[in-house]
Amino acid sequence: TCYVHQCSTSVDGITPCLKTNKFKLHAAVEISNPDLYGNYIHSLIMRAIRGEIKAATILAYGQTNSGKTYTINALIQYALEEIFRYQGVDGKTPQGPVTFDAMEMLGKTTRDLTTDDEVFIRESPKGVSIQGVTRTECGDAITLTTLVETIMANRHTVGTHRNTQSSRSHAIYTFSLANKSRIRFLDLAGSENTKDQLFHDQDRVKETSQINFSLMALKDCMRKVAENSAFVPYRNDKLTLLLKNCLNRKGKAKTAPDTCIIVNVSPIQRDVRQTISSIRYAALLCSGTDVKNKGPMAWSKTQMQSWIEMTIGHCPAAFKNLPVKIILTMTKAELTRAVNDREHLGDTLYEAIYTLKQQSKKRAVSSSARPTAEKDAAAKRTAQRARRMKAREAEWVGCDDLPPQA
Repeated sequence: TCYVHQCSTSVDGITPCLKTNKFKLHAAVEISNPDLYGNYIHSLIMRAIRGEIKAATILAYGQTNSGKTYTINALIQYALEEIFRYQGVDGKTPQGPVTFDAMEMLGKTTRDLTTDDEVFIRESPKGVSIQGVTRTECGDAITLTTLVETIMANRHTVGTHRNTQSSRSHAIYTFSLANKSRIRFLDLAGSENTKDQLFHDQDRVKETSQINFSLMALKDCMRKVAENSAFVPYRNDKLTLLLKNCLNRKGKAKTAPDTCIIVNVSPIQRDVRQTISSIRYAALLCSGTDVKNKGPMAWSKTQMQSWIEMTIGHCPAAFKNLPVKIILTMTKAELTRAVNDREHLGDTLYEAIYTLKQQSKKRAVSSSARPTAEKDAAAKRTAQRARRMKAREAEWVGCDDLPPQA
């Protein structure tokens, strides 16, 4: 649970007060980049290396000057070291060169960061395709890291009132592995409020308008996905079209998570409104991993193992072959033995399982109560219509001017 405190005033507009905003997230931490990678990104990268998922996506978004580029650049470096360290180690994952491509989205234009040529993102019956991007193969981590750093410098940046090197575009870095899996990092341009735009010239105002339009399209898709809407407007922007497979949760209820969204926020009180806005949309996607509200009892082994990794940082070997129902009914002592007698990990896992089951029960109760409430409302409307008809008939009783008979 994440709490954001906002300085405000009471109804009279004079008395100061403190408003507290509460959000449900998978994690809300002040953390260094190495710990962020080790605790939350490592398991996702390893699943891509082992071929358990075909596309892993790490996305960073938030307001301007909140550290998105700094975070993504560090995560890319850690991921490349791990890719070349573990590829082919177990004899199952194929070892080979890694293919890299990079592009940036500025307004309605997408360009290749390697050649500066225009790139086209189109939707086809087979999915979303990218045409015109240059792909480069590298066989070792040092060469690829140097190439990535060189290409990152080609990104469009401009000095603003809030940031001397503000990124004015969405950057997309894609790494294709030898096992046909793909790892994609997205560093989105930062949103800006009206006060920040007061110091912009005409070109900066135009760029800010394009950035905010793209981010609003992304937030709109997040909201529709969280509502399980039948139609999600992915085609409103090239960014949302590219992220269609990542945001779409339909059919993913029994698969391991393949997307990690990192929300970078500013600790400054003047930015609290943008902080709340950024966290609110991320919380929508965290509102439920199981779309159909079947609860953790319907999870697959892979999904349970990934959840354990997210909870305690790794998945012990004792849980690899256990059925999901057995794990969910284990006592605290049994969980402690399964994590190699580490009592603090056993306690953490036991409390997390208890919370998970309680949340599942609440969702099941709310979903089962919804049809009853709808029936009651329909019955109430029918009764109201019947009373109105009787009232109209009573008005004609004893009157000479009766309504015409059929």
